Amino acid sequence: MNLGIKGKKALITGGSRGLGLASAVSLAKEGVDLAICARDKSDLENAKDTVNFIGNRIGCFFLLKGLHTSANLRREGITVEQVDALMSKPMGLP
Repeated sequence: MNLGIKGKKALITGGSRGLGLASAVSLAKEGVDLAICARDKSDLENAKDTVNFIGNRIGCFFLLKGLHTSANLRREGITVEQVDALMSKPMGLP
């Protein structure tokens, strides 16, 4: 499927497993550059490997409990103005 979103930038919270990871994979297949965050570093690394296998650039960062998302974005060199789409998947209990 070609949705015409190749080269866009998306931020996915809770993107390391389940619905968040499935969304990341689908967007990567469309050619979207991704930044994903999660609370579990191991799951995040596995998600990064999965999405990088598709061949897209991906930035992964660990979302520390209690640290505001915009602070994480700035730390990774991403500004809100650079993000074309935000997918905020509520994270379940650890």
